[in-house]
Amino acid sequence: MPVKKSANQSKKLAEMVISGMQDYKAKDIVSLDLTKVKSSVCNYFIICHGTSRTQVEAIADAVEDKVRIQLKEKPWHRE
Repeated sequence: MPVKKSANQSKKLAEMVISGMQDYKAKDIVSLDLTKVKSSVCNYFIICHGTSRTQVEAIADAVEDKVRIQLKEKPWHRE
């Protein structure tokens, strides 16, 4: 079972994810703050899109790498 993170840790993780997306020119990045939703399974939900399948895969890899290196976190799920 995942450990619940503090609001500050979650915000830092969300900022790192967005930064990784921006590094690879992700389009239309949207960050949804769900911290006030009591029944949510996450604090932030971040989505974007790319112009090709290759770019989308590069964005996903960049986000995973950046979070793993900077915050020492492993992804729970990738989709």
